[in-house]
Amino acid sequence: MTRFDPVATYASSNPFGLAVVDLESDRRWTYAELSAAVDRLAAWLVGEFGPNSGARVATLTRNCAEMLILQLAGARRDCSAGSGRVAGNRVPRSGIRTAVAV
Repeated sequence: MTRFDPVATYASSNPFGLAVVDLESDRRWTYAELSAAVDRLAAWLVGEFGPNSGARVATLTRNCAEMLILQLAGARRDCSAGSGRVAGNRVPRSGIRTAVAV
């Protein structure tokens, strides 16, 4: 199945265009930088879980550019990266294999 990857598409056609601004730190990523960051994290996900694993990765994080990178990397490698609210100190059971805190 071929998936549309808008970050990779823009990285090819407009590599120096501004893709993301982290408003808290004012850090900025071009499409080329964002795509490279997504590739690095996607490679780690494949090494950790295997290609096209369908693994679920949970996050406990504030909204930040790194969360976007994780979600894009998961989509690139067929992992599901999601965040959610935690009630008290309980994390819901949902087949999650790895939790990432940012």
